Amino acid sequence: MPVFWTGLLVVLASGLLLLVAYPTKALTNPVFYLKMACIVLAVACVRRAERVVLRNAPRGSPRVLALPLVVLLIGSITGGRYLAYTYTRLTVDFARGI
Repeated sequence: MPVFWTGLLVVLASGLLLLVAYPTKALTNPVFYLKMACIVLAVACVRRAERVVLRNAPRGSPRVLALPLVVLLIGSITGGRYLAYTYTRLTVDFARGI
């Protein structure tokens, strides 16, 4: 689990840098919010799975918890790929007010 949390911190840091570089591009795109929701729900799934596994749950429980996690991570990756192609505004032109 330490590797997961370290990897998550690295991904969040690099994502924050991308958000700072082009905030209009991300914050005006609904796919960005879908990706963020997938990440938040995936972290919640990992936390839940971690608690279940550490309590020595029955054999099938971790597998049942893993399926939504995999779906959410695939959704997050797919959303990230679509972010490069689905934006409508890259920057805001303050001179024109748009």
